[in-house]
Amino acid sequence: MRVYTATSVAGPWHHVFSGAPTTGSGGTALAGWGDSVWLSLGIGGPAPRTFRSTDGGATYLSAPATSCLGVTVVATSSRVVWISCATGMNVRFVRTEDGRPDANLPIGGSGTGNTFLDALSDDTAVFGTAVGEQAGLYLSTDRGTHFTRLAAIPDAFTNSGHGLDDIAFLTPLLGLAITDGSALHLTTNRGRTWQLVGQPAGS
Repeated sequence: MRVYTATSVAGPWHHVFSGAPTTGSGGTALAGWGDSVWLSLGIGGPAPRTFRSTDGGATYLSAPATSCLGVTVVATSSRVVWISCATGMNVRFVRTEDGRPDANLPIGGSGTGNTFLDALSDDTAVFGTAVGEQAGLYLSTDRGTHFTRLAAIPDAFTNSGHGLDDIAFLTPLLGLAITDGSALHLTTNRGRTWQLVGQPAGS
């Protein structure tokens, strides 16, 4: 495992470490905030492990590993990481702070391709799912302890659970959604209304 760092996506990229420990089979997840880097190895394998660096990825120490199969890991500060977990055909979410044991969020969704959690800050996250009885968008401002419903998922997004490819909120008000055919939709009011803003040529 090699780790590289850069101050912009255009680079240049600098090789900072080659000694990140490996655990055999399984996937990898990486999240960073400033000089803090979390590296999860062997996700889905027999011995997943998580490591944390506080020097920009140069050295790592063992950190508590999530008990689930982490699909995505998002850092919102040097202290807090939000994790999306795959559990069969469902998705659940956990939040960790300062390496403490995972805190399971009291919300999840069916269909790993149609349920999302967008962490906006240490305290704030938007949850969305296009399938099941709880289909809709929800907001938490108390570290995932409670979620308040923002809006329903538009019928055009659901398509029996297969119309929504991804949702990403930049703020609690502003969000983007990609639906079948790579159509891009925008909301500026927490998902109450959406407008088509982009579609591939020839669609």
